[in-house]
Amino acid sequence: MKLKYLVFSLVLLFFYSSNLEAQNNYTQIGKSIGQLHFDNVKYYSSTEKSLSEFKGKITILDFFTAGCASCFESMPKISKLRKKYKDKLEIMMIGLDDRNLQAVYDKYRKKWDLDIPVAFIPKKQWNLFDIIGVPHIIVLDKEGIVKTKIISFDEKLIESLLAGQSINVLEIQSSAERIKSAASYDHKKPFLINGNGGNDTSYLFRSLISKWDGKIIDRPFYTMINQNEMSGAKSRLDLIGVPLIHLYKLAYGDTLHPYPSLSPGIQASSYGSYWKHPLLQVRDSSQLDRSWLSKSNMYNYSLTVPPSHATTDRIQKIMQRDLENYFGYTATIETREMPCWYLRVRNKDVFKLRSGNRSKEQVMQERTPTERTDMAVLNAPIAELILYLSYNDQNGPPIIDETGIDYKIDIYIEGLTSDINDLNNGLKKNGLELVKGVKPMKVVIIRDLKSEPSSK
Repeated sequence: MKLKYLVFSLVLLFFYSSNLEAQNNYTQIGKSIGQLHFDNVKYYSSTEKSLSEFKGKITILDFFTAGCASCFESMPKISKLRKKYKDKLEIMMIGLDDRNLQAVYDKYRKKWDLDIPVAFIPKKQWNLFDIIGVPHIIVLDKEGIVKTKIISFDEKLIESLLAGQSINVLEIQSSAERIKSAASYDHKKPFLINGNGGNDTSYLFRSLISKWDGKIIDRPFYTMINQNEMSGAKSRLDLIGVPLIHLYKLAYGDTLHPYPSLSPGIQASSYGSYWKHPLLQVRDSSQLDRSWLSKSNMYNYSLTVPPSHATTDRIQKIMQRDLENYFGYTATIETREMPCWYLRVRNKDVFKLRSGNRSKEQVMQERTPTERTDMAVLNAPIAELILYLSYNDQNGPPIIDETGIDYKIDIYIEGLTSDINDLNNGLKKNGLELVKGVKPMKVVIIRDLKSEPSSK
């Protein structure tokens, strides 16, 4: 019975994979994009456009959704690139027309003075492009052939395209490729052992370190070191597609939860006490640079130890020795004054935020949201507000609570969610504010190894 079920599953997987290939053939690299037509084009010379009209020019189609903060953050750069190269290539944004995207985009367009044409397309047409997530960018050559599919682009890539040079970028996998990729790696088994995920002779350093080729997971993934996953029979740590600088952060940094905690007294967190990025004090930082456009400086690290060695402290010490031996950098933890935001009470309006432990449904009935509400935190502790704010400013400094509020709040905030200063204006209307400051934090400092004195 089990054998029949296995055979049936494999057959079903084969036909599903084949069907995906057939449906999305025109979005495959090296294939024609086809005769697609957009009938809701804004901020362009015409309100409709067919891709065939772009023939003769290199074309970049940048897909985005209302929930993609990084997509919106990249738009000022894209607008400048389009202005510079508008006579040589075409750049068009393609938006999934839901969740009031057109109104959201228009706010950013006015705020940043964007000059990018946008085609807003329905879900049915969006699905034709085999998009798993955004950012998702399709580059077409002058004949409408898909040249590459990537998650970002810059001026250097554009110059290479215009010069007809070969490009070496991290490409997005299709649905069918993802199925094949998933079948090539079993996360329950050690990486690269008996061919799991690749050739088991491709070690750079045995414990083991190998270069990441992008075939296992097409977007880098890494987590903090979790001692619970290193105990018992699971005495193994696998980190796949990790920038070298983050391997050092994991080896030397704190191993607690790195995000704001909703229960500070229960769930320990390093947020606000550890600086999120290592600082570099090296002669040549090129090996530590990270670019999401390429696979350079990205590595796999796999470590298997006996259960008696499976403690966080020992795992980090082994990682430190491995990294130092192979890459030639060392690191230390130092306390430095680092930038932060302090969340403080601004005026007595803050007392209106008290929730009274009502349910979310009761709050929505009893209180009318502002005409434009971009963020709502209802019947929740102040820690949840900090979590939402930090989520929308992931590259910014940590937010430290100095409000003294120990009760649950209801707060409606107006502000562009990817603009922390705009959100701060919304906080001020509620009697709160973010104030720039500094705070002592522990920081991972990466340095060159000191040269050994020569013997005479």
